[in-house]
Parts: sequence; C-alpha cells; structure tokens
Amino acid sequence: MALVWALFELRSLFSFDLVLAHVHHGAEASSPPSQETADYRKQAQDLVLQTAEALDLPCFTNPIEKQKLISEAELRAFRYKWLTRWQEEAGCEAIALAHHFEDLLETQVMRMLRGSGQLGLGAMVPLSPQKRLRPFLNLKKEELKVFLESSQRSWVEDPSNQEMGPTRNRLRKWLSQVEDLHSGGLVNLSKSLQRLSTLALELERPWKSEAMTEGAIRRSVFLALSQPLKAELLAHYIREHGVKDYTSGQILELIKRLDVAPKSTRFRFLSREWALGPHRIEILD
Repeated sequence: MALVWALFELRSLFSFDLVLAHVHHGAEASSPPSQETADYRKQAQDLVLQTAEALDLPCFTNPIEKQKLISEAELRAFRYKWLTRWQEEAGCEAIALAHHFEDLLETQVMRMLRGSGQLGLGAMVPLSPQKRLRPFLNLKKEELKVFLESSQRSWVEDPSNQEMGPTRNRLRKWLSQVEDLHSGGLVNLSKSLQRLSTLALELERPWKSEAMTEGAIRRSVFLALSQPLKAELLAHYIREHGVKDYTSGQILELIKRLDVAPKSTRFRFLSREWALGPHRIEILD
C-alpha cells in the first residue's frame, strides 16, 4: 500500500500511467488450511480493489481458487505468473514491487547460508533486466509504516509473518537480535553485502567469456578451472537457462559429474537435459 500511494503521488510529476494488481494466493493457505490467513487474503484483495476504485485506477486481480501453495518458491512463481500476464495485457513497461531494506538483507543472508557466491548476493536491484522496479530497497519497513500513518492510509498485516516455521521469519527474529547486540549492525551488514555484490559485477572475468561458446560451455576450459570458478560459471549458466532454485551442494554434485563424465553422454539434472560432447557442455531445454 505504501508503494501504491507513493507512485500515485509521483504519477503527475513524472507523467506515467499506473495500473494496480493484486495476486490472491488461493483459498487454501496451508495444511490444514488457516482461516486467519484466508481471511487476511480476502481483506487484502478487497483493500486493493477499493483503493483502485477510490483513485480511479485500473486494477487486475485473479479469481480465488482452491489450491495449496506452501513454499516461498511456489508462492513467488504463482505471483509472477499473474503479474507478467497482466503486464503484457496492460502494456506496462515495468512491474513495481514493494521489497524494502529488510527484504533485501534477509534474502542476501539466506543465500549466504545456502553457500551462495558473490553474484548470488545481487538478490534484488532497483531495476532488474526483467523490468522489475524496486524503489524501496533503501527504506526500512518502519519508515514505510510512518509514511502510511502520516497520510492516514490503511494497510493489512499478513498473519503469516508472525509464524516461526518459515526460514525467513526465523531469520528475521535473529537479525533483530543482531541489531540489539550492535547498534547499526544491520545497516553495516547490508553495506558489506552490497559491496561484495557490486564487486562481483564489476570485476572482469575473462575466463568466463573464454569458457562460453554459442550457448554452451567449452569443456576444455571448464576442466582447467578451479572448483570455485567452476561453481561460479555453472551457477551463471543455469540461471541463464531459468534455473533459480538450487543449492551449493547441487552445484558441487554437478561439478563432480562433469569432471568424470565420458566424452559423450546425456543426463538430467536440476530439471534440465544436459548434453556432453568432446568439446561442449550444454543444456538442451
């Protein structure tokens, strides 16, 4: 809601059109279904529709269907499926998202816990190549609440944020304890991670360009790399082929396979078909 009102106030200044969109994640939130979460989802949808009507803005929302979306990855994929569809229907240049300072820091720390390299720390950027706009990355959640309260705007709290089951919520509590231990620690941690991420993007990687050829990896160059560079190259390659949910352990397993594979073979890994030839390593689908 902070994003809606901020963009609405900036609309006339920067002369852009604004379309609202709300994704309802389904009637069944968990197993067993949570009535509290179901009520919240309906309240959130109603609030967006009412706001769009009050501001005379077009608004998209999806029908409420019975389904179970449990993991963060499932929920995220479901959201972007609808948002991308509506973006194309409305002819919008970008999708604006309300991720804020804590969202970015939590995602970066989660990726570190999974063994991510420097490139993986670039979890969110103000404007991504997919035209996803995130203007709030330097603003804390509390600052967004103050903005809404000062302008007497309404919002709805997601009750699932209080559940300690999801990894992100448990991490959120741990990060709040870090701030108690060292004042300003969260901001400093964020700055350090951002420096590492920026450094990874700025460093020239001549070995990476040498390793790639026509959408495949040069096998001779790959085999000559150190294990960390092999891991970074493969992570970069599979992300380009749409693989987003993977672990450092899976990357290491893939390296082991590629290091000892015969000259020519095929196998399936990370939901992709891999083909190895004497000179090439490539994903076929």
